[in-house]
Amino acid sequence: MVRELSSEEIEILLRESRFASLGCHANGETYVVPISFVYDGKRIIGQTKPGKKIDMMRKNPKVCIMIDQIKSIVEWKSVVVWGSFKELEGPESAAAMGVLIDHLAPSLVASGERGRSPRDVTPSEPGNIPQVDIVYTVEVNKVTGRAEIPDA
Repeated sequence: MVRELSSEEIEILLRESRFASLGCHANGETYVVPISFVYDGKRIIGQTKPGKKIDMMRKNPKVCIMIDQIKSIVEWKSVVVWGSFKELEGPESAAAMGVLIDHLAPSLVASGERGRSPRDVTPSEPGNIPQVDIVYTVEVNKVTGRAEIPDA
């Protein structure tokens, strides 16, 4: 049976998750991409490299993020976050990147990823061309959550 998630259940899913899908829209085009993130209780923190996603969010900061935890077709949880993109710079960017690294580093270690620093949570472009890290937040405006959990 499908049901609404409580505020507490939404908070737990946001805090425990590391990956999501981010949707952005600009110039009549909608773009949905996977992201890695951390939720700090008020906002979602992410890091990326220059590209289409950043270009679109700079043009239209209104974004939507979907976080799923899917075990089967009849056992899942899903949270949708609506918010506003904000690019960080300087000390604020460095502090947010530290929070993100602390959250994501265990995943890199567990995956056995070699030759990549835990600080670089997004790989370089093909050819190992270094690119600038862009740290951003999504200030949360609205959150909803639903789940389907089989009867015990």
